[in-house]
Amino acid sequence: MSDSPVSGTVITPYTAFLDDLGREPSATECERWAREHPGAPEESRALVDAGWSMARDGRREEALALFRRAVEFGGEFGRDAQVGIVDQLYALRRGQEAEEAQRALRAELNTQPAEFTDLRIFDDMVEVLTEAGESESALKWCEAGLDRAAASGASPEAAEYRRGLALSRSFLHDELDIERSGRRG
Repeated sequence: MSDSPVSGTVITPYTAFLDDLGREPSATECERWAREHPGAPEESRALVDAGWSMARDGRREEALALFRRAVEFGGEFGRDAQVGIVDQLYALRRGQEAEEAQRALRAELNTQPAEFTDLRIFDDMVEVLTEAGESESALKWCEAGLDRAAASGASPEAAEYRRGLALSRSFLHDELDIERSGRRG
């Protein structure tokens, strides 16, 4: 989370809350904000922030429950929550559920037009899967993200994600010994 909004960014009640804190909020503070602002457009963002805070504290089941609540809101933060669900399921050694969750997220993304926020989700999934030791799945997400980035236009944000995803692809190719395998055949 950034300490202050980017110039030109609309200040929302939740970003004002974060700015007023002047520090990283606790899971309890984020959950309280969500509880005190039911139906607010950023209720799901507060739940996602609370979930990641709990995950960092090793409270994985609680984090998973918050991410699942946030998914119900849909939209950008719902997709962030889906990334959190995949991460927590792998951390809890529930691989089959994690694979089902990533398939559901991928199906949702495939129905969306190429957008900047989707590129972030692809990038986040590559990171989550790489950390979980799921290099083959991470590479598939990376390739899909690069395809999406190519289709999304020439914005500076898209170019930045293309560079990051290209670096991840190179790392994953090395990790999976893809280039050396190709030279042997």
